[in-house]
Amino acid sequence: MIEAAKPIEARDLLLKGQELCTEQSPLFKALNYSVGFTVNLEDVEKRNEYLQKLQDLEPLFDIPECHEVFAQVSS
Repeated sequence: MIEAAKPIEARDLLLKGQELCTEQSPLFKALNYSVGFTVNLEDVEKRNEYLQKLQDLEPLFDIPECHEVFAQVSS
Protein backbone atom coordinates (compact mmCIF):
# COMPACT_ATOMS: atom_id res chain seq x y z
CA MET A 1 0.00 0.00 0.00
CA ILE A 2 1.28 3.45 -0.90
CA GLU A 3 1.39 5.99 1.92
CA ALA A 4 -0.35 9.32 1.50
CA ALA A 5 1.88 12.30 0.78
CA LYS A 6 2.88 14.43 3.75
CA PRO A 7 3.55 17.90 2.32
CA ILE A 8 4.44 19.52 5.66
CA GLU A 9 7.17 16.93 6.28
CA ALA A 10 8.38 17.31 2.71
CA ARG A 11 8.64 21.07 3.14
CA ASP A 12 10.54 20.65 6.41
CA LEU A 13 13.02 18.38 4.65
CA LEU A 14 13.47 20.93 1.87
CA LEU A 15 14.12 23.66 4.45
CA LYS A 16 16.67 21.48 6.21
CA GLY A 17 18.37 20.71 2.90
CA GLN A 18 18.45 24.40 2.01
CA GLU A 19 20.18 25.19 5.30
CA LEU A 20 22.84 22.56 4.58
CA CYS A 21 23.37 23.61 0.97
CA THR A 22 26.30 26.01 0.58
CA GLU A 23 25.29 27.06 -2.92
CA GLN A 24 21.57 27.73 -2.86
CA SER A 25 20.31 27.55 -6.41
CA PRO A 26 17.26 29.52 -7.55
CA LEU A 27 15.59 26.21 -8.51
CA PHE A 28 16.03 24.81 -5.01
CA LYS A 29 14.58 27.97 -3.49
CA ALA A 30 11.72 28.06 -6.02
CA LEU A 31 10.81 24.46 -5.18
CA ASN A 32 10.93 25.25 -1.47
CA TYR A 33 8.71 28.32 -1.82
CA SER A 34 6.26 26.48 -4.08
CA VAL A 35 5.88 23.69 -1.52
CA GLY A 36 5.36 26.32 1.19
CA PHE A 37 2.71 27.95 -0.97
CA THR A 38 0.97 24.63 -1.60
CA VAL A 39 0.86 23.34 1.98
CA ASN A 40 -0.60 26.57 3.36
CA LEU A 41 -3.97 26.23 1.67
CA GLU A 42 -5.87 27.56 4.69
CA ASP A 43 -3.50 30.42 5.53
CA VAL A 44 -3.89 33.12 2.88
CA GLU A 45 -1.27 35.35 4.52
CA LYS A 46 1.34 32.56 4.41
CA ARG A 47 0.44 31.72 0.80
CA ASN A 48 0.91 35.35 -0.17
CA GLU A 49 4.24 35.43 1.67
CA TYR A 50 5.55 32.46 -0.33
CA LEU A 51 4.20 33.88 -3.58
CA GLN A 52 6.00 37.15 -2.86
CA LYS A 53 9.24 35.24 -2.19
CA LEU A 54 8.86 33.52 -5.56
CA GLN A 55 8.20 36.83 -7.31
CA ASP A 56 11.27 38.38 -5.66
CA LEU A 57 13.36 35.40 -6.76
CA GLU A 58 12.20 35.48 -10.39
CA PRO A 59 14.98 37.81 -11.67
CA LEU A 60 17.54 35.22 -10.51
CA PHE A 61 15.98 32.29 -12.40
CA ASP A 62 18.75 30.74 -14.47
CA ILE A 63 17.10 27.68 -16.00
CA PRO A 64 13.68 26.94 -17.58
CA GLU A 65 12.67 24.70 -14.67
CA CYS A 66 12.60 27.73 -12.36
CA HIS A 67 10.09 29.42 -14.63
CA GLU A 68 8.01 26.24 -14.78
CA VAL A 69 7.77 26.02 -10.98
CA PHE A 70 6.81 29.70 -10.84
CA ALA A 71 4.17 29.28 -13.55
CA GLN A 72 2.56 26.34 -11.74
CA VAL A 73 2.26 28.29 -8.48
CA SER A 74 1.11 31.58 -9.95
CA SER A 75 -1.53 30.14 -12.27
